[in-house]
Amino acid sequence: MIALRRIPLFVEREGAIPCSWGSATDTATLSDDMSDTGSGVGGEIRVRLSVAVPAVVLILTSAPLGLGLAAIGQASADRQRLESIPRTGMAILNAHACGEGETKQVLVLGVEDDFSPARSESGFIRPGRTHGAFLPRGGAGEYDQVNVDQGFADSFKVEGPVSGGVFVIRARSLNGSENDTLNFGALAREPNDVTGGWIGGDLLSALRTGETWGVDGNVLHANLEDMELRDLGEGRASAEGSDREVVQSLKDYLNAGGAGGWLDVFIQDDTAIDFMGLALCRPPAVRKGVTLMPVRSPGPEQHGLVHLACHAVRDPDRRCNPYVGDTVCAARLPVACIRPGDLPSPVQASGRIVTGHWSGGDIAVTEPVSGDQFRTVGEVEAFCARRFGPGWRIAALHDGGRNQSVSGRGDPATITDRVWVDIADQPHGTCWARQ
Repeated sequence: MIALRRIPLFVEREGAIPCSWGSATDTATLSDDMSDTGSGVGGEIRVRLSVAVPAVVLILTSAPLGLGLAAIGQASADRQRLESIPRTGMAILNAHACGEGETKQVLVLGVEDDFSPARSESGFIRPGRTHGAFLPRGGAGEYDQVNVDQGFADSFKVEGPVSGGVFVIRARSLNGSENDTLNFGALAREPNDVTGGWIGGDLLSALRTGETWGVDGNVLHANLEDMELRDLGEGRASAEGSDREVVQSLKDYLNAGGAGGWLDVFIQDDTAIDFMGLALCRPPAVRKGVTLMPVRSPGPEQHGLVHLACHAVRDPDRRCNPYVGDTVCAARLPVACIRPGDLPSPVQASGRIVTGHWSGGDIAVTEPVSGDQFRTVGEVEAFCARRFGPGWRIAALHDGGRNQSVSGRGDPATITDRVWVDIADQPHGTCWARQ
């Protein structure tokens, strides 16, 4: 029997993890032999990047078909058995995938060692965290502690913007009740202080049965976008009739630099904590926007036809980058605007019909402007409408289909350089936000 199998081959290199936009098969994983390079508060884990290279391997075998089917059935049973085994917390941090162009950082407090008391792993009371409401008696406490009526406190130091991530904690009840509470946020103030403080959390039993948190044995995990914090002071004002927003996600809290970049954690009071960790996705350090360039070919077929492409034969080294942009947002370039329509595909002088990148609309460009003058895509849409009239908007990378070219009716003589365009499904591909 001859079988063709596609087997991923791995090539590893040490370093930080930028999730490259160049290949759909790039995968970022953390190696098993990670070490904490930070202080007692937590540090960045150095990682190993594994690039999966698909390969087709020809396997020759003379095994009967029945034995082959039995082997397939056994493999399926083994896979189901493995999938039923709870994942470790570090495995969840390892598996969290960041977006194209993002860099992954892992912060770990404590050591995931199945609550082993073999080593001393102390919590940490950060500077400014002095109030007793969210502090254990007698200090921060210890990871893996087995004494009841002993709370635990620690804090992550998170600097710089994050575009997403996951929080993981491994917790085990010491008396079986699971009526303790996990709190997180800015825990330096008293909870009854009317000036407030961003605080989130719930009973551990509620976290295990709710929809926000995932559960793998005694490991709890949730995405930063789904973890909610409330401002106690704002909430008190809201109860008195204010309509101000009082809820934000943990991701927004971290991006706002809450508590000076500290994320405090507190667990009451009959619960052992093995470790906790954050996998953070960092956006590109420099904001850029995606652009297209005009492409021309000799002949009368160019009359009245605009063709914008990711790159051109005359400039092969300067390609567009739809994932993290290709041009710094301070650059002054025209904005490509489009008035969508149903114009028929033109027939070139060669007889070839333009179909693969034909938008069916009119294309025109504005005067050069810096990309960072627009805060949202709505502002760019309004700019095109003011410049050319109702029905016009910024041209998008996929207006010509799923390829990275756009054609439409227009005057090619008016386009001499790269132009700003939009892309809706890549958060780091434009100089402006979606809203």
